[in-house]
Amino acid sequence: MERVSAEILRGDAKETVRAAWLVGCDGAKSTVRRKLELAFEEGSYDDDFVLADLSITWDVRDDRVSAFLGEDGVFACFPLPGGTYRIVASLPAEARESKAAPTLSDMQTLFAQRTGKNGTLTDATWIARYKANSRQVHNYRDDRVFLAGDAAQVHSPAGGQGLNAGIQDALNLGWKLALVHQGHARGLLLSTYQLERHGVGRGVVRAVDVAAKMASIKSGVSKSARMELARFLSAFEVVQARAAKDISDLGLSYEQSPIVREDKTGLLNARLGSAAGGDTPTIGSVRDFAVAPAAGQRAPDGKITLAGQGGTQRLLTLLDGKKHALLLFDGRSHSAEGYARFTSLSATIGAHFGEAIGVWVVTPRGARPAELPAELPVLLDPDGDLEKRYAATTECVYLIRPDGYIGYRSQPADEAKLMDYLRSIFRSA
Repeated sequence: MERVSAEILRGDAKETVRAAWLVGCDGAKSTVRRKLELAFEEGSYDDDFVLADLSITWDVRDDRVSAFLGEDGVFACFPLPGGTYRIVASLPAEARESKAAPTLSDMQTLFAQRTGKNGTLTDATWIARYKANSRQVHNYRDDRVFLAGDAAQVHSPAGGQGLNAGIQDALNLGWKLALVHQGHARGLLLSTYQLERHGVGRGVVRAVDVAAKMASIKSGVSKSARMELARFLSAFEVVQARAAKDISDLGLSYEQSPIVREDKTGLLNARLGSAAGGDTPTIGSVRDFAVAPAAGQRAPDGKITLAGQGGTQRLLTLLDGKKHALLLFDGRSHSAEGYARFTSLSATIGAHFGEAIGVWVVTPRGARPAELPAELPVLLDPDGDLEKRYAATTECVYLIRPDGYIGYRSQPADEAKLMDYLRSIFRSA
């Protein structure tokens, strides 16, 4: 199949659209999924939920998620921009017979009963009932058609992860689809969408399923034990940080993906001495690099200055989100040979993959190295923020994907190994 045909409705009129690809992002009741007859494992919860966006006047900080486990259900408050909150709450048993959405007054009553806080709910922009299901499609792709977000997996809203998972699906598929469609990458790249995202989706569905069942415990003894355990665990900052990462999906990784790779120097090949004494790895830098963010993990953000512009920026904001970003860290040793190697590597990448990969040199210097050509962008890291986050005291290379994950890394820079990796994914110009 070379193209996809889809019949869409515009008002009362039908229109047939033909396209190279189709991505079904049409929600839990996805028409695309049903038309493809893709299996969607079914499961549901006894509880009904209510979702709402509203304002809360109370004495709780608005930069953190607040979740309360009441005697008859959960009430969770997720802060949104502008001082509002996304509310996720299970409905009490007596409200499940009605099909109507709760009112603001009902939400106020639930809030008081479950949080024990003195607060006032106002300015509700929407309130809706939600029947929670736990389902996932077996295949995220059928030839030229893909599924993403709630069309691929649905679960209880109690964990607040549905939107984040859907955004991650779209980011993961978007850059791959763009590269293949533009002819910059091999078609096999698209098969990694299923390989990378299906397992993540399954993990989210299972984790949220466990959390939802814990939140809906009805047994008095079990409920009491749940409350005490929740109070104990939530008091630890490490638990709070882990929960934030899980909810945001920023803690997931693709380290088992077939399209991530890394090449590292072993300790036996490392040199003695300081990082400033040469471009090759030291014993210390090898050890540090081994525990730095690995290929398949999310790339760390950090403060950086673009040479020639001044002013501090965030790395991931500065990089072009439509391209891969190749970061060439020159480490603490500044040699003419090292800069010549970077110049040659940048020229090679530009000639073969310039439409898909941007190249940047990262230096701990406070000014642009004179040895580098003017057309090669340089990021200044005089405070060592990126050096610390990437364990880059000696020469190393990181390739950051458009979705913010590390696709490849090596210590030191090795043009032959890097090109071998790139040719496995990209088409050379």
